Amino acid sequence: MDEPISFDNLSPSTTELLSWHHRLNHMNFNTIQVLAKAGFLPPHLATCSQLLCSACQLGKQKRLPRNKTGNPIYDPDNIQPGNLVSTDQVESSTPGRPLTYSGYNSNHKINTVTIYVDSCSKKIFNHFQTSTCAEETIAGKLSMERQAQKYNVKIKKIRADSGIFKCKKFRDHINSLEQDIIFCGVSAHHQNGIAERHIQTLVNITRTTLLNSHARWPAVIDMELWTFVFQHTVDQWNSTLKKELNYLTPDEVLLV
Repeated sequence: MDEPISFDNLSPSTTELLSWHHRLNHMNFNTIQVLAKAGFLPPHLATCSQLLCSACQLGKQKRLPRNKTGNPIYDPDNIQPGNLVSTDQVESSTPGRPLTYSGYNSNHKINTVTIYVDSCSKKIFNHFQTSTCAEETIAGKLSMERQAQKYNVKIKKIRADSGIFKCKKFRDHINSLEQDIIFCGVSAHHQNGIAERHIQTLVNITRTTLLNSHARWPAVIDMELWTFVFQHTVDQWNSTLKKELNYLTPDEVLLV
């Protein structure tokens, strides 16, 4: 997908912009041009004409909300990495192939991903699961904390919807580590807006990239490979410059 893409009816600069759009996992054209203006990408991309990507039109479509009720809770204590981590789970109707070290397929398919978003650095941690049970969810949280420890970050507070996160086993685990957890109100998913928004972004990019790849190579790209695309999307998110982070990546913010 990193090969140059050319169309006879496009200017060279617009063709190059489209090529970067594909390289960066269908990143928004405006974001690409902001990075170009800041000098992180070829400067001439900042002023070239944009176009519509057919894969984005299909993969990023969503249902319009019925109403809008409030904004995500702002917590002034989240100014340091680990002070506040938002979490939520996304379930897939399409079973996904597990990411095995051997590369061989498995009968134990993935249907759930738990994500954790650090409110300070925007760093995303993810854990693939075969179910939404408490045991796997706790294992995912421990995996997230081991990764955070590599950056010398200690998790202090978790924000979550109710569901499995409010079960006794998970709350006992939180208490055993002397951590805090705050829950959203009933039907108040907007209070966990950080996790909800990041899930929407990851799912949209994953779906768009997978659909685009399947259209180009239908013989080799199967829909159960969504787990690999999702992991690639998370890795790229964590290593991509963010304007709101003063043009640092989430990984770099954790190292500062």
